[in-house]
Amino acid sequence: MSEVNSEVHLGFGHSRGELTTPGPTWVPLDPSFKQYSYTSGMNLQTAVPFDAIDFADHIQSTSTINTTEGRVQNVDPTYISA
Repeated sequence: MSEVNSEVHLGFGHSRGELTTPGPTWVPLDPSFKQYSYTSGMNLQTAVPFDAIDFADHIQSTSTINTTEGRVQNVDPTYISA
């Protein structure tokens, strides 16, 4: 892997505490330097409780299912929204 060199042309003296500077200068930068802030994930099961088996059982018992034609009819949209 090849090394990448990056530089920026800026008034570097003022940021180094100098009162007088000869003007902007080329300052080397490290483009690979990164800071990460990690946060722990949320527990989806706790945040959004959902019982898939009860949901499927309810749909199967209250809807008209035609497995030959691959369709489901009379599904209660209010139940799905809830």
